Amino acid sequence: MNIKKITMRSIIVLFVMIIGFYTVLVSKSEPNGQVVHATSIVHNSYKDAKPFSLEDRHGNTVRLSDFKGRTVLMTAWTTWCGECREELETLHHIQQHYPENKLKVLAVNLTTEETSLENVKRFLGNEPMKATVLFDTKGIVKQRYGIYGIPISFLIDPYGKIIRTFPGVINQKDLDQWLPN
Repeated sequence: MNIKKITMRSIIVLFVMIIGFYTVLVSKSEPNGQVVHATSIVHNSYKDAKPFSLEDRHGNTVRLSDFKGRTVLMTAWTTWCGECREELETLHHIQQHYPENKLKVLAVNLTTEETSLENVKRFLGNEPMKATVLFDTKGIVKQRYGIYGIPISFLIDPYGKIIRTFPGVINQKDLDQWLPN
């Protein structure tokens, strides 16, 4: 066998091992016996939520630190993402279901991924939203949270730690399971 074949086979074996290791990490059992599925990721290290300051629909500056002491559900979305548009209604209902002193829902529009801020505002119209809509016009949240796929939600505890990441559309059942008491 020549060196190229051996090298190629070694790379393939290494790639398969990495995929297998990742799969085991994502689907391992939690101490309480629950299985963590690939649709949500536990941050065992409880990383600090990265600070940000964004404008809301009314031009007010909103900081993540404004919600210190409260649990925050932060979701990243765009208007061109069909799942994101559907999820906006879910976020509205989630915020309606929980009092704001227990859970604050922030719907962060990745405005750098949109054609314009005006188009996003036109999309939102004058519809009342219980969730607070914020505009990431400089890509700060996208960069600080390493967002590469949407929708994605981060559950941040009252101490500012990310305790759960939900890639894809979130639902109330998933959230109920992970909300701190």
